[in-house]
Parts: sequence; C-alpha cells; structure tokens
Amino acid sequence: MLFRSPTGSVTLSDTNSNSSFTGTLTGGTASFSISTLSVGSHTLVASYSGDNAFNQSSSLPVNVQVNKAPTTTALVVTPTSSNLGATVQLTAKVTSSTGAGPITGTITFMDGNLPIGGPVTVSASAGATATTMSLASGPHSLTAVYSGDVNFAASTSPQVSESVGQTTTTTTLSLSSASTSFGQNVTLTAAVSAAGATGTVTFEDGGSPLVTQPLSNGGATFNTATL
Repeated sequence: MLFRSPTGSVTLSDTNSNSSFTGTLTGGTASFSISTLSVGSHTLVASYSGDNAFNQSSSLPVNVQVNKAPTTTALVVTPTSSNLGATVQLTAKVTSSTGAGPITGTITFMDGNLPIGGPVTVSASAGATATTMSLASGPHSLTAVYSGDVNFAASTSPQVSESVGQTTTTTTLSLSSASTSFGQNVTLTAAVSAAGATGTVTFEDGGSPLVTQPLSNGGATFNTATL
C-alpha cells in the first residue's frame, strides 16, 4: 500500500484577535512566520482543511505571550562644555533591534533626577530635540528617557557629561569726581557686565579694602569722605 502525506492547507487562528493566517502543506507540514501579533496574550489554534484522503482536524490551543519590543535610546549633547547661560542642544534617537515600527511616545531630557526638557513627542524618525539655557555652573549628567508606547518598551540613554563654566565678567569703576579735596564726599560706582550676576563688590584703595557691597541690578555704589 502506498502512503502519502496529507495535502491541502492549514489555517492558524488567533482566537483573541479574530485574525487568521493560511499556509499550504508541504510534506505534511505548514510553517508560519508572523510579525504582526499585537502586544499581549494570544491563543493560537491550527486547523487542517482535509483532502480526499484525510479528514479535517484542529490542534489543541497554544498560548503565546507577545512582549513589547526592546528599545535603545541614544543622546547627543552639543556642546559638552559651555558657559553659564549658553544654549545647550540635546538630541535623542530611539531604535529597536526588531526593526519594526513606527516608534511613538515621548522623550524627556533629564539632568540627574531633574527634568530640563520635554516631554517631547517622538518624530517620525524616532528622534526628539530640546535646548536649554538653564544649566547651572558645574558638572552635569544628562540623559534622555523614552516613555515607551503600546508596542515598544521604555528605555534610558547612557549618561552624557556636560561641564558648565562660569560666565566671564568685566567690572568697571567710575567716580563722581576724578579730582577732589580732603574731606569731600566721593561716590564710587561699580558695574558688572553679566546679566543676572549676583554676589558682592569690594571697593579698594590701593590693595586695602574700603567696603564690600552687595551687587544689585548689576552694580554697587559706595559714598565716602574719608579718602
């Protein structure tokens, strides 16, 4: 007696989403390669159509769990060394090893645990950009945090170090009179050329301090008749 393999087709049904896929039997086997299953739990059943020699049949259900695709977030900071008040640009890019897409969601830029930009909606190319001028002087550890979406898992970029230096200032001194007599009052006015600068100004005669005054609106004034 000559035996042959079943012919016909097999339908793979996803009972959770009411979707199905059909494959042709070859040597009694039908294989499926599927990348369209949504994130979540799926119950799959294979149903054989039968042919003129073999009856129809269905497999037992098989449960499949589809997880979110992993992602990698990269951060580029320009420049990585700046002065106080300078503009720093942060650009993030999200990729997935699965090659699937599109990637949606948002990116938040962080300075340590402090948000400094965003959340910014991820673009069609899975990128996001923000700028900041608010970094204080000193070292900073910047990261980009991707929120994830229904298909892609959240991820955080490696830290990028940013060094912010103090702003260069210029201090000028003017006198109410460049020539005076002993015992007369003289007003000394100092102006500091940096917007938002705080601190103090010390007025000196030669190298000897006369008085230290708090800086207010970029300047400080001292009146004296003791020169």
